[in-house]
Amino acid sequence: MSKHQLILSKYVNNLHPVRSLGKRLEPARQLVLNSSRSEEALNDPSLCLVAPGDVLEVVVASDPRAGAVLWILESNDTLGGNCIDLLDTEVMFLPVDRLFDPGPGEQRRKLWISDPGQEPLFPPDDGTGNAGTMVAIPPLAPPDSGSES
Repeated sequence: MSKHQLILSKYVNNLHPVRSLGKRLEPARQLVLNSSRSEEALNDPSLCLVAPGDVLEVVVASDPRAGAVLWILESNDTLGGNCIDLLDTEVMFLPVDRLFDPGPGEQRRKLWISDPGQEPLFPPDDGTGNAGTMVAIPPLAPPDSGSES
């Protein structure tokens, strides 16, 4: 059994939990159960590999009185997943076995965080980029049409 720490801090990353990798805090975007490859082989710090029997140690690094919500979802939709409300809680231990269906084969869950009473800020599915990041710029001036006579 291994323990994996997920840190909920709106000050470090307001969309995803983070985990400590060496001296860096990296966003953890997915939990992967029963991966056939190692973290080194995957070479993606946003993936947190877990095995049956492992435990997640969820740490609220923001103000625990304000609370935080950890979302463990099958897709970028709040249907089909777990919503874990951490109000007045600094540390919670979650058995991985409660988050995944039993059985062989690789399974993945997406990780998000939000404020209590709010849903995660999912990126739009319409190909327009990240939610809330669109910036309007004025159109370019037309090129000169030639020399004056």
